[in-house]
Amino acid sequence: MDRNGDPILQADAPAKEFSTERCLQCGWEREEYEERIRFLENRVRLQDAELQGKEDRIRGLKDRIQALEDQIKVLQKRPARPKIRPSGLARAGGNGRAGAGAGRSGKPRRRGPRRPTPALRQRVVDVPLAGVPEAARRDGYEHRTVRNLVLVAEEVIYRLQVWRFPDGSRQVAPLPPGVVRGKEPIGLGVQALVIMLYHPCQSTVGRIVTFVNDLGLEISSRQVRRYLNEATEGIIQEAGEVLRAGLESADWINVDDTGARHEAHNGYCTVIGNNRFTHYRSTGSKSRLNFLMHLSAGQEVYTVNEEAVAYMRQRNLSQPVISRLVGAPSRSFSTARSWQDHLDTLGLSRLKISPNPVQIASEGALWGTICDTGHLHGTVILSDDAGQFNVGTHALCWVHTERLIRKLWPPDDVRRRRVEKVLDQIWDFYRALSAYRETPGVALRETLSADFDRIAAVKTG
Repeated sequence: MDRNGDPILQADAPAKEFSTERCLQCGWEREEYEERIRFLENRVRLQDAELQGKEDRIRGLKDRIQALEDQIKVLQKRPARPKIRPSGLARAGGNGRAGAGAGRSGKPRRRGPRRPTPALRQRVVDVPLAGVPEAARRDGYEHRTVRNLVLVAEEVIYRLQVWRFPDGSRQVAPLPPGVVRGKEPIGLGVQALVIMLYHPCQSTVGRIVTFVNDLGLEISSRQVRRYLNEATEGIIQEAGEVLRAGLESADWINVDDTGARHEAHNGYCTVIGNNRFTHYRSTGSKSRLNFLMHLSAGQEVYTVNEEAVAYMRQRNLSQPVISRLVGAPSRSFSTARSWQDHLDTLGLSRLKISPNPVQIASEGALWGTICDTGHLHGTVILSDDAGQFNVGTHALCWVHTERLIRKLWPPDDVRRRRVEKVLDQIWDFYRALSAYRETPGVALRETLSADFDRIAAVKTG
């Protein structure tokens, strides 16, 4: 035994002999052995937990050191370490670390439930057996199912009926709908393939031309670009319809924007959506006027009504300017050009006052149209507190609050525990909200409302 009274286990030591209740070699009771083993197991678990805590602490200190180094580089006007993400091709299944079946961390994802097998076109092929003797008799069939994909270029000849009428006129039957678009003798299936290869598969125009020509069809890069440009008209129209339907049926929408390239210039991409729909649109601005144009869902009509006037007063537009707009004979304008001409006629473009009368009047007129259409009636706009999204019934995203709290660097353990306590309260409240979404109830709703007020009312030192 060692100095603590623990038994020393040696590889060459003879095995201890046990009786029913007592070790014959050292005289320990079996219960004493079991108690000692449990004590040692608990000590190992505590040491593992302590080591894990130290590893987490070291990892956090490394992140903090890196952040401080980045901040020093910013203060010294040196470029910070770039955050390079995998390209779209790598995330879509290339040879990179985040390839097919991998998440952001590069680790393989767990396999989810299998998708239902779609209905396939079936055909039956009889396969004879060679060398059958005359005395044999057929005993039915045994089926083997084989799934295959066949890409075949076909040329369909439509025999259009031609009729000669008594008055001497001659008419030809038109092609069935949905066969071609325009005058080119290329079917819609080829155009759909071009769009699929270009956008989801991220293929270049040259590769698409080579692929289609290898199938036996003759197509040029100019035709491919024409199909892609013509498809955008339908895509833009469909995107507007999706946005209108989503706004009309939404109780809440989440909005945000980020920097993006637009028409070969640096612009912004605005996203509007919820758990039912998502709408993306890239423009050159991220102002409130631009956001209101998005909410108009393609109906860029300017209306001076009660809601528009209330908006202008809320934005501190001067009363004489509002009186000019209200007293004008025309109050609705169907295009941006006619609205701008109206503002020029009223002399608002020449006014050098703050706030900008043209900007506030345009925002108010767009908001008046949105209120008339009823797209946002009772809809809550959820954002990160950016000023351009502060219209209508507005709510703030709790994730951005949690993110700011998590970025705090407490100087001592007391303040660190306070920060951790607030973070625990926020995430406990989030889990309670998730449970409420599954099983809502009046009592739980009142409890959650009180918990939210308690967390939001916390005052820091």
